[in-house]
Amino acid sequence: MKFGCVILAAGESRRAGKLKLAENYMGSPLLQWTVDLARSVAFSEVVVVLGAGEAILRERVNLTGCSVVVNREYARGVSGSIKVGLMELPPDTDAAVILLGDMPNVTKAILQKLMLAHEKNRLFFTLPTYRGRRGNPVIVDSSAFPEVLKLEGDTGIRQLFRLYPDTLQRVEVDDPAILFDIDTPSDFKLRA
Repeated sequence: MKFGCVILAAGESRRAGKLKLAENYMGSPLLQWTVDLARSVAFSEVVVVLGAGEAILRERVNLTGCSVVVNREYARGVSGSIKVGLMELPPDTDAAVILLGDMPNVTKAILQKLMLAHEKNRLFFTLPTYRGRRGNPVIVDSSAFPEVLKLEGDTGIRQLFRLYPDTLQRVEVDDPAILFDIDTPSDFKLRA
């Protein structure tokens, strides 16, 4: 299977009060952790979707080897960034791993477990759970791209989980990193 990757990094960081993806997290800009993770996996393409703070992120984050696209309408919500990212993937992409730029502790092992499970079953969506709690990243099969491209607003793919519950594969992982994102200044001091 050909897996592409879309990194969502267009948000305004309202709760953080500053451009969190450019802020230092354990020695690197927060977004760098996700970009480096994506580059460590054999994705056919890694697409980084920028928006708010585009110039600063281009300056501070090493995006070598990634396709960079800009969601000019980032203020309208995450669904626009997902769509912009999916449309940038090559047409022969079988599935897309959607990574959030503010989840620095997700590991290659988690991605590989999700990708193996997705390859085996090819449902619309594959997502991780930790002790029963749903987390990120999510894998979207290319068969679901038409539905994802219809999304609007700031709720992302999860609104489709309710519409298509039989096409959702949950994969239990033993790492709480899938639940931990950075939203506030105090989060920068925490580790999952």
